[in-house]
Amino acid sequence: MGIPYDQYLAMQARTNAAKKSFGGHVPDEGPEHRLHERILAHCRDHKWPTIHARMDREATIACGAPDFTILADKARVFLIECKTAKGKLSIDQLAFGILSEANGHKVHVVRSFDEFLQIVS
Repeated sequence: MGIPYDQYLAMQARTNAAKKSFGGHVPDEGPEHRLHERILAHCRDHKWPTIHARMDREATIACGAPDFTILADKARVFLIECKTAKGKLSIDQLAFGILSEANGHKVHVVRSFDEFLQIVS
């Protein structure tokens, strides 16, 4: 049995506040961080469950896993990797993408919120 979505959001807010107050690393507020925040807000607005990789450390989900796994409406699943204008995929990210495509999934690399919106529309 799950918890209501509003309780989930409140729990996330408490967790983030606790991380900051206990000296947890807060990611740079640069362009990639802002892109992550906009994508998270979009997913919350649409009530799409999202797996979001940490920005303050290397991925702990799986080696090369994308920044977002988004479970959208109509059984759509999006694998989204955010990069800055000049950012490049790591070897692990490239390998994850190749294996994903071999199994019928695509990892989308986005460098702007508009690119993200084009993919999920």
